[in-house]
Amino acid sequence: MRKSLVLLLIGLLCASLLVIAVRPSLAEQLVVLITIQSDGQIVPQNDYIKQEGNVYYLTQNLSQARLVINCSNVMFDGQGYTINGSNHFVLGGKGITLDNINNVTVRNVIVVGYYEPSVYIANCSGVTVSRVQTDAIPTIAVDVSGCIWLEQSSNNTISNCHTGIRLQSGSNNRICNNSLYIFTLSSGNFFLENNIDIHYASNGFKFPIIGEGSVNSWDNGSIGNYWSDYNGSGVYIIDESNVDHHPLTNPIDINAQSPTPIPTATPYLPPSDRNAPHLEPIYYLIPVSVVLAIIIATSIFYYRRYRKKTLIGINQMTFSSDAVYPHALLRSFFK
Repeated sequence: MRKSLVLLLIGLLCASLLVIAVRPSLAEQLVVLITIQSDGQIVPQNDYIKQEGNVYYLTQNLSQARLVINCSNVMFDGQGYTINGSNHFVLGGKGITLDNINNVTVRNVIVVGYYEPSVYIANCSGVTVSRVQTDAIPTIAVDVSGCIWLEQSSNNTISNCHTGIRLQSGSNNRICNNSLYIFTLSSGNFFLENNIDIHYASNGFKFPIIGEGSVNSWDNGSIGNYWSDYNGSGVYIIDESNVDHHPLTNPIDINAQSPTPIPTATPYLPPSDRNAPHLEPIYYLIPVSVVLAIIIATSIFYYRRYRKKTLIGINQMTFSSDAVYPHALLRSFFK
């Protein structure tokens, strides 16, 4: 019994030390926040984003990270690389966030692996998002996961993107030359020459979803949009307040950047730790599982051995004709 207890404690100690040792790496592997601050500084400094004046270039694929742009009058050029949230839908948050800034361009980037919006634009104007590709999916929750989301934002342009778009609030936003899903609750926006996918979610909701009272423009008087379920005749009616009077019969050539393979995305490492070995979280589970298995097997082995020895001891005990000696029972039990 004493041996099994000692071995059990040693096993638990080893497991605890292992968890403590890998915990910082696991936290680091989840989601790292990179910020372009209001003064233009990149925090933390890293080799993934290079600054040249007011232009910021992504220099390689970036995995398990988020980007926040808090600086106006700048451009972020992804150069065709990928920012991948690695499907950390709880901790991953949004892929690229622009909040309360003006005159910013985000272009040439693929943003995938985020359960929340891939690109989130809030309280902004003069923002241009161009040649951005996301993995937007119309969801059962009446939403577009992985989309470009505009909230309290007006006078912005979304063009040449493969994505989904949600216009939560704002007006005078131009949505042109995209291939997308649509969910809009706002009015006064302009949709032109888009490939609009008609999609039915598993709960029966039909995309595009146009909120009650939402009224937008869908053509310029001669050209409208391509609708995947258009029958080729007449106007395209979304609802009584939203009509494309000049729907297109052939899809638009968006000519957006094709995605680079997601598995090539490089995990972000802080500058001081780039030479340190970092494994994916799955590899940490292997030694932890082995240690736990050893602990459980050892515990079962010594428990059975102890139980057998106890039963033998009880069978060999000598009882008086009228009493059981408690001290003999206890001595046998703890042998």
